[in-house]
Amino acid sequence: MLKIEKPALAAAIAAAIPVVSKTAKVPIMQHLCIERDGDDLTLRGSSGDIEIAARSQAMFDADFEAFTVPAHLLEDAVRRMPDGSELRIERVDFDGRLSHINIRTGRSRVKLPVLPASDFPKLDAGNLPHQISLNATALAKRIKAVLPSVCTDLSRYILAGVVLDPADDGLRLAATDGHRLSVRFIPAIEIDQSDDLAKVPRTIIPTRVMERALKVMDGHDDVALEISDQKIRVTSGRTVMIGKIIEGVYPEYRRIKPDAGAGRLAFSSAALHAAISRVLVVTPDAGLGVAFHAVGEQMSLAARDMAVGEADDEIACEVETEFRGGFNGQQMRDALENTDGDKVEYLVGPALDGTTLLRIPGDDENYTIIMPLQPKYARPQA
Repeated sequence: MLKIEKPALAAAIAAAIPVVSKTAKVPIMQHLCIERDGDDLTLRGSSGDIEIAARSQAMFDADFEAFTVPAHLLEDAVRRMPDGSELRIERVDFDGRLSHINIRTGRSRVKLPVLPASDFPKLDAGNLPHQISLNATALAKRIKAVLPSVCTDLSRYILAGVVLDPADDGLRLAATDGHRLSVRFIPAIEIDQSDDLAKVPRTIIPTRVMERALKVMDGHDDVALEISDQKIRVTSGRTVMIGKIIEGVYPEYRRIKPDAGAGRLAFSSAALHAAISRVLVVTPDAGLGVAFHAVGEQMSLAARDMAVGEADDEIACEVETEFRGGFNGQQMRDALENTDGDKVEYLVGPALDGTTLLRIPGDDENYTIIMPLQPKYARPQA
């Protein structure tokens, strides 16, 4: 039916197979659908709510017929073939119908069962009226920065994803779990979109779809997003992913912003990250909280777990207004890891209702807000 180089087929399988479950209750959902598209071979995998199609060049015979094959058996068979070999996929008919395929190279042969491609449940994207094209690295960086703040409680489904919020000035990405909020911004000048950004609807992308989109974009320069009110299509290189979006109204996250009266603390991101890591040694449960106290030219940290021990640490800090509070240490570390540069600042004050906003000094568009947490066992500051 066709000939294809092993590296090309292995790469296409690797791109499409992550959404295919070995334990899917419907047998064909454990398969990859293999079709011809011009001179390209297309491998399509689906989980029902996410579909990934990867393309690769191949040479087709006149007897080629689209089919589906158990995904993980195919992956294992191809992986075990000699490196750099050319693979021949031949049809095996029974009673006049395609029933199996042979994968051959040299003297090696693996025979696998197939099912009809017509039975494969493709995820029909339909008409996706809105398009945005931009640099894949820039988008991936913003996605990774906000993902830690996505709500993991699926009963709060509106928050169980990343919101894409286009506007005249650019594209904002935001995520919140009710305890923290992360916002990142891509200016319009960095976006090569085919639509007026302001006309593209605010869209909530489920976490799993975003994680798969990151894999699709990995290693590519550009990415195209096509959006409707029900689905999103992500195209990067020769791989296309279609995913269902979350239908609903996302909270008005932009209302939570610092004002001119907020107090300011400036410090080294690396220094605070290291100090938090040290005090968390005695609080394996990050939810117990870390106590912070900033005064003069220093910030002190304290944590305590009555079943483990206690820890204190201290870093240099520029303090405009004395600050005392407590936070989830792991959430603070996540925020620091996803903030560019070493010099960062906290904005604190009544206007933020007890929350702390972390950002690069003066950057009003890229920030993480963390709600306070009263340390349950932390030693009180003197």
